[in-house]
Amino acid sequence: MCGKKWSDDLRWAVIRMHKDVPRGTISRYTGMSRRTIQHVISTFKMVGCVNLPGTTKQGRPHILSQGNVNYLKATLDRTPDTYLDELRDDIEDNCGAPNVSLSTIWRTLQRSGITRKKACLHTVEGIKLTSRILDDMSSHST
Repeated sequence: MCGKKWSDDLRWAVIRMHKDVPRGTISRYTGMSRRTIQHVISTFKMVGCVNLPGTTKQGRPHILSQGNVNYLKATLDRTPDTYLDELRDDIEDNCGAPNVSLSTIWRTLQRSGITRKKACLHTVEGIKLTSRILDDMSSHST
């Protein structure tokens, strides 16, 4: 399997097995080729870890730094009803992160475990009260 990304857990399992179990048996158990098993073992012997340093992070780097993410979280802790465009303007003004798109803010919040907000109880009660007032107004006007 050329270019397959094997999990670190599986790589560590290979390291634990390699002294007592033949490579062919490890290959059958894990689905890795013998060459991949040899590569995992030699990497471990060379650097003491199952991955070469600097090779685990793939893809495009995030636009917002961890400090920016922490700032967004703190802002939402203080004012949870802040809109995405307000967050964007705030982070551009206070953190110097230029030209951040709304989708970047949204994805950053999702990665941080912050998803769509639910209506609070007082908001739901306010909507019901407003509906009753409008109903009363419409019944009095006829």
